Amino acid sequence: MMVNKKEQYQKLVEKRQACRCCSDFGLKNGEEILKAKQKKDINEIGQWTASYTPTSKGSLNAKIVILGQDWGTIEEYNNFINSGEIGKFPTSEYEFNTSPTNKNLEIGLKEIDKEVDLKKGNFGECFMTNAILCYKTGKMSTKIKDENYRRCIQKFLYELLDIIKPEIIIVLGKQTFNAVVQCSKGNLVDEGNVYKKSWYYNRTILHGLKGNFKYCLKEHEILVFPMAHTGALGVLNRNRHQNAREFIKDWEDLSDYLNDNSILK
Repeated sequence: MMVNKKEQYQKLVEKRQACRCCSDFGLKNGEEILKAKQKKDINEIGQWTASYTPTSKGSLNAKIVILGQDWGTIEEYNNFINSGEIGKFPTSEYEFNTSPTNKNLEIGLKEIDKEVDLKKGNFGECFMTNAILCYKTGKMSTKIKDENYRRCIQKFLYELLDIIKPEIIIVLGKQTFNAVVQCSKGNLVDEGNVYKKSWYYNRTILHGLKGNFKYCLKEHEILVFPMAHTGALGVLNRNRHQNAREFIKDWEDLSDYLNDNSILK
């Protein structure tokens, strides 16, 4: 009997809820945090998905997967739970406006789809998730080890991609993309300089490689595009390299490439 997407996804969510493989690194599963407050865990792969692209609204049919880094700290998640925002869709305008990551991501996504309006619940054809699905100890700036990225990607990301089967993945940030490369087991193929120019940022994060990449997931090919992280620091660093428009120019170039090659049509 064929297992449908929703059933496959539910099993993956349950697998995430039961995972404790990075607890020795100070990372805590959202299921643990909510259980301590006598609350039920969200029925999604992660909080970013629940807040902006919930599967109850059809995001399992997304053509674009946005892969971020991590949601944040245990303290921040506790504050989020206490605010009553958990389980709400669309998320409140206050929650959206206090997150440079989400605001800048929306600016970039509008280059691909003008109708995207995350704070109003219009996520277009996107599915948003993070490489790290647990919450970290410390501050927002606390670095998570590469090993944790690899563990979480190997355990959840590729299974998620096999369920959704998107056309493209937009990977935010150097550490996230490097982990994707390390976990791809040779299935990530350099497709060359498809943007017809060298991107300083892309040359930096790919250690000499540039352009876009194709990930062959079983028989399903997915184009993978590394981008600067949309958080305040990621945008600042990206714009510092050339001029104040490099961040948005990257998204304009991505939009042009997708249009020129009839991708996402």
